[in-house]
Amino acid sequence: MTDKEQLAYIAGLVDGEGSICIHRDASNKKRYVKYNLLVNVSNTDPRPLRLIQGLFGGSFFLTNRTVSREGKLPCWGINVSGPKAENLLRKILPYLIIKKEQAVLALEFRKYQTWGGGAKGTKSERKLRCLKKQSFKKDLTEIKRPTYLM
Repeated sequence: MTDKEQLAYIAGLVDGEGSICIHRDASNKKRYVKYNLLVNVSNTDPRPLRLIQGLFGGSFFLTNRTVSREGKLPCWGINVSGPKAENLLRKILPYLIIKKEQAVLALEFRKYQTWGGGAKGTKSERKLRCLKKQSFKKDLTEIKRPTYLM
C-alpha cells in the first residue's frame, strides 16, 4: 500500500470502527481538571490496529468486552492520545467522511492544550482555558448525535 492508501484505510477504520473524544481525567487529584484528546479504534483483527500503532504510536490492548463474550472473537483496541492523536487526525483528515467534523473540532481543541498540567498562566487564564475545553468536550458530544435519523 502507498502512504496515501494507508492513510485512507486508517481513516475508514476511524470512521467505521473508531471514536474521537475529549477525555476528562477523573483520577486527577490536583486542583485543576485535565482534558486530553483520544482516538480509539476497536476490531476483532489486530492487524489494522498494529498498522495504526506502527505509524502513530498508541496503546494496544485486548478490550474488556472480550472477557464477557463467551464464544465471540477477541476484540482488540488501540488508544492514541495527545500529540500523537493530533498527528493522526491531521494526516487522515482529508480522507475522513463520517467523523470529519469531529476531527476538525478535536484539532481546534488541541490548540488549547497546555503542557505542565494546565498550571501555566494566571488563575483567570487557566479558568478560561478550562471552560473552553469543557465547551469543546460538550460540542464534540453533540456532533456525535446522528442527525441523519432526525
